[in-house]
Amino acid sequence: MSLGARRDVATTFEGRRRDPGALRGWIAAHVAVVLVFAISRIVYRSAFHVQFDSSPPGQFLQYLPPWLVEHDFWRSVLYLHHQAPMQILVVQGSIKLLGLAHASVLLEGLYVALGVLLSLTLLRVLMWLGAPPALAAIAVCLFEARPTAILYETWLFYPLPTAFLLVCCLSALLRAYRLGTPGAVILFFWVLAGVALVRSTFGTLFMAAAASLLLLRPPIGPSGPSRKVILKAAVVPLFIVFLNTAKTSWLVGHSFGEALLWENLCKKIYLQLPAGERHRLAIKGLLTPVADYRGLTTDATGYGRYRLDHAPTGIPLLDLDVLPGGVTNPHALEHVLVAEHYYRPDALYLLGHYGADYWRSVWSGISGQYVSSAALADWVMFGANYKRLEELNAALDGVTGVQKTGPKAGRSLALVVALSLAWFYGLGRLVGARASSESERSCGVAIAFILLTIAYSAAVTLLISFGDFNRYRYDVDAFYLVLLVLLVADAARFLRRGPRGRWGPRRRPGRMAELDSSRAAV
Repeated sequence: MSLGARRDVATTFEGRRRDPGALRGWIAAHVAVVLVFAISRIVYRSAFHVQFDSSPPGQFLQYLPPWLVEHDFWRSVLYLHHQAPMQILVVQGSIKLLGLAHASVLLEGLYVALGVLLSLTLLRVLMWLGAPPALAAIAVCLFEARPTAILYETWLFYPLPTAFLLVCCLSALLRAYRLGTPGAVILFFWVLAGVALVRSTFGTLFMAAAASLLLLRPPIGPSGPSRKVILKAAVVPLFIVFLNTAKTSWLVGHSFGEALLWENLCKKIYLQLPAGERHRLAIKGLLTPVADYRGLTTDATGYGRYRLDHAPTGIPLLDLDVLPGGVTNPHALEHVLVAEHYYRPDALYLLGHYGADYWRSVWSGISGQYVSSAALADWVMFGANYKRLEELNAALDGVTGVQKTGPKAGRSLALVVALSLAWFYGLGRLVGARASSESERSCGVAIAFILLTIAYSAAVTLLISFGDFNRYRYDVDAFYLVLLVLLVADAARFLRRGPRGRWGPRRRPGRMAELDSSRAAV
């Protein structure tokens, strides 16, 4: 791109900034989002008595047991074999340095900040993609004011940081296409690495798939599209994420996530079988009794005669299945050994002989929990905040058509329609006439990234896990919202122009479309 062309692009943006109407709309949208966020949080905390829940670090297997935090924190983080380290480092590192009381205050402030930054980043993404400021602001205000948002914002767990970082990834991706500089592309991959280090679901494979999107349609930089720049930008963040996964094999001697993978697959099919069939398989010795155990959620003595001893490693995280005080250690190496020796053959046997039940379980997850409110996730419903908001959630359930009874209890008709519309709209944008337009380069890649993230997250969880699919979907709820808002914006433009101007140039394109159009003309 020539210097003159780059100045033209800069002039385009400067013109929009100097447009009094556009500037007023931009300011009004941001003010509205901040005000609604502040007012809704005051109402939730004063009228509904919602409080910050700092209990997960002492209860959930995704964290280190408190004894290990106090006595062997850094080495335990190094030897983690089924969890990403960043959430543990931030949350339990703060607890170790400041104590639980002071750390809870700091972390509560952090989660409030993540909540408001998620909303503002989402607003900016929508306006960059061409959504009218008023529509974008209304959508984000509804998104941030819903009870589900406050439930996850006051829950000291990784869904909110994951959702925030994913939206930051989308913002960084659009910024990379807006600027076309190596630094902007590098930022995108570092934020992507941050997601993988908080939530192990989004690992090396997901990063490689995201990089392939940019390689297929790279940003246009000062010297034109450069795939070499993308590869250079991705290599270090990708290597760090790979190193975090590979270190388990080097330090522990077993692959990352073995304990979770095989237990989840086994139970996914086992729980679909009738009780009589389970009993028959156990009597004939076709499955071990371990298939009926709770695995990581219990101590190793629960395996009974199926316990597997191992030579001491000298690492308390790996050697101690029960810690001082009688606390279960879900990170003990014995859980990995049991998964490899018992859950793995059981899972493979069930996959080979009960394939139909496996796919029935997958479909049950898709048509049931996945399309129910994230507020109805089991772990969320056990919390005190859910009980405080139960009446409000019940009222919203009536509006959104939540099924109250039956095997699909909790499924929301509104979510079934909304998620389906969002998905098919996104696919339509990728294969429609607009997809090949150079002026749609950034928007097309952004939508492709959204669909990739949604599909990857859904596939990994629905194909392996056996529950909590609505909690997993919370990570990408903001991406569904982006697609729905763009669908509404396109529908409004279609109706305003009529069939004659179906998908013609927009009267007031978003910032990214303006930049793409300017560069396409170069």
